[in-house]
Amino acid sequence: TDVGLLQLNWEDGETKTLSKKDYEQIRLKGGSILGSDGTLWSISDVDNEQYITSNVQNFDICGSYVWSSYHNKVTLLNTETAQTWQYDSEDGIPGNKIYDVNCDDEWVWFLTNKGVAFFNWSRYHKNN
Repeated sequence: TDVGLLQLNWEDGETKTLSKKDYEQIRLKGGSILGSDGTLWSISDVDNEQYITSNVQNFDICGSYVWSSYHNKVTLLNTETAQTWQYDSEDGIPGNKIYDVNCDDEWVWFLTNKGVAFFNWSRYHKNN
């Protein structure tokens, strides 16, 4: 919400604020929540936010990897080792604007201003 990230207990209706940041996108990863407000954060409990990386418009999580997009580039981050790889039009992503990125255990796909591109990333990166 515009007042932050809230947690609702369905049993008693109690609500608590996990973060006061205005996240544009969130994803669940184990016991944590990843959220992006242009910067990627891990939120594990009330006021416990940890910085992961900056320049994130959209992202998706596959195992211990995070795919994120920013303008015309895509970054793959191994959350266990902090190693990163960057991809762009020189690597076969069409267009100069990446609108969204999504992944599963074998494939990642990019929605761009010039179509959709698929990449079989499991052939090059071991996803946990």
